[in-house]
Amino acid sequence: LAAWQRGLPCVAVSGVWNWRMGSNWENIKLSDREALIPELRRDWTGHDFCLIYDSDIDQNHMAWTAFTKLAEQLYAFGADTVKVMSLPQIIVEVA
Repeated sequence: LAAWQRGLPCVAVSGVWNWRMGSNWENIKLSDREALIPELRRDWTGHDFCLIYDSDIDQNHMAWTAFTKLAEQLYAFGADTVKVMSLPQIIVEVA
């Protein structure tokens, strides 16, 4: 919401694997391309993406591969660049 309010077009998904139809843990044997949700099946030529994880994930987290696999699909559909990053952790002390 904060990004959108500042003029940055963005979309949120409710989980790191939710770019796939079904869920990764239900033993669905579709390839990433076959499982890609219909909203992402389009020509992305000329588009740049930045996939952003919440602050509680890093490259050693077991879910990190979800976005790298999504990046592969976006490239396959013509995306110019896809960056994967995580938000910094902000610690607030409350007195």
